[in-house]
Amino acid sequence: MEIRGKPPKQLGVMSTFGAKMTQFLKAISKVLKQDGLLVMWYSYGKLHGWEELFYRFYEAGYSVSKTWQIWAESRQRFIATYTKAFFSSIVIVARPNAKRIQLLSENSEEFKQEVRRTVKASLDFIVRTYGLEHLNEAMVTGLADGFAVATRFELLGQDNVFPTYYQRLTTVAIAVSVESMLEYLAEYAGASALSVGTLDPVTRLYTFLLLAASDDRHVSYDFANRVAQALRSNVLNVVTASSGNKDTSVLLLLPDNAKFPQCLAKDAYLFMRDLAKIISEFGVRAGEDRAREIHRQISALTYYYTFFAWKKLGFTEKERESLLAVLRGVHNNE
Repeated sequence: MEIRGKPPKQLGVMSTFGAKMTQFLKAISKVLKQDGLLVMWYSYGKLHGWEELFYRFYEAGYSVSKTWQIWAESRQRFIATYTKAFFSSIVIVARPNAKRIQLLSENSEEFKQEVRRTVKASLDFIVRTYGLEHLNEAMVTGLADGFAVATRFELLGQDNVFPTYYQRLTTVAIAVSVESMLEYLAEYAGASALSVGTLDPVTRLYTFLLLAASDDRHVSYDFANRVAQALRSNVLNVVTASSGNKDTSVLLLLPDNAKFPQCLAKDAYLFMRDLAKIISEFGVRAGEDRAREIHRQISALTYYYTFFAWKKLGFTEKERESLLAVLRGVHNNE
């Protein structure tokens, strides 16, 4: 069965498509067995559409067990690439008649820990199975699975109203999912010195968007803005100004841009550029001497950027290899 319609145009607005989805889900729950599963294929590139979809599962009494990003669908892949949408097509596995864990607050450590566990497990499976060439797909699945966790919990004494009650859960889920993905990738790259939990909001936002952006550093505006809201940061600090059309993509700034605020991301990028120049002009030993002088958190983030985003930040493969060799050597000898 196929359901078509226009999802919401902005966060918190209920759509006609969503209302029909709720009717469909409630009808299906009457047909499914007590331990039955519903498998759905969903295609849409905007984050607010995803938030409403998961809310509709929640509203209809379902918990989402697992999601899976589809990256072999050529037409949808073209659309996602063209519009710089982070999301595209995904398979959702959900179970009706959900028994939810009750919380006193959306900031409950039980809720956050479940998001962390789920997101890191999703990322780990895809990255270790398919490699870093599918990092974007891994991040999509990780974030979607973070959303899914919110369908398994409920806040005590709250009305199930999307703009207030459920969105509070998803906002925390986004923030914790972002932190969990950054932590997992730091462990994967061997950047153990990087303390993700202490990153300032601008650096945390920029680093996540840098990983999620296309190779030319474009990212969907509505996606970047929603993540910024969850991280309590300002998206306009790190991207070019939007034309006002939320369906457009925006360019992620290089941290040496005049409008980019002072933060750890700027320090790391400037050090990355400085270190590459020193290695090129004076050799590896001079680069190691310079790397020993810099704050450990700055050098760790520089390593992180070099490992994952060297091309997006304008560095050559040769420069990447030299930077990694110097930074690895310095950290291994500390």
